[in-house]
Amino acid sequence: MKPLIIAFVVLFGTLVGVAWMNGRFGNSVTPKNNVAGEKSLYFEPEVVLEVGKEGEINLMGNYSGAPITAFNMEFVYDSTLVKVEGIAINDNFNKLISSNIDQNFGKVLIKASSGYATGTLKSGVQKLATIKMSGIKKGGMMITGGRRPEVTIFENGKNVEGDFTVKTFKVSVK
Repeated sequence: MKPLIIAFVVLFGTLVGVAWMNGRFGNSVTPKNNVAGEKSLYFEPEVVLEVGKEGEINLMGNYSGAPITAFNMEFVYDSTLVKVEGIAINDNFNKLISSNIDQNFGKVLIKASSGYATGTLKSGVQKLATIKMSGIKKGGMMITGGRRPEVTIFENGKNVEGDFTVKTFKVSVK
């Protein structure tokens, strides 16, 4: 009877310990919802490319407090697995200031602004640009921000710098 009680106490202690420590050190027993937060830039949809075939991902911005009026974004990728074919900015951003694709180092720079009246722009989730890419060879990679993005928002009657973060994005090539 004693071993059964001891086993029960150890099991109960382990369950309480896991419940108490869940997420405390960055690892979580239960999966967390991977939703983009406020003031974030992210890519969607999840994409699985095929070797030699082209696919598209969208660069999205999320801020419900004010519309995004300009952005300067750099991201890096594995240029041995995918090739970025082109960039198209969303219709809300009619001034493409610069876009640079460096296939050798796997860097993409997109800088655009909106010349439209700020009252016509919407806040919330916005599609900023569409990136066309094709698979070169099989594998997986992460797209990450190359440096801190510069995002301008229209808040309180003037354009101000927003403090945005970039979420990493997984791309698989089959």
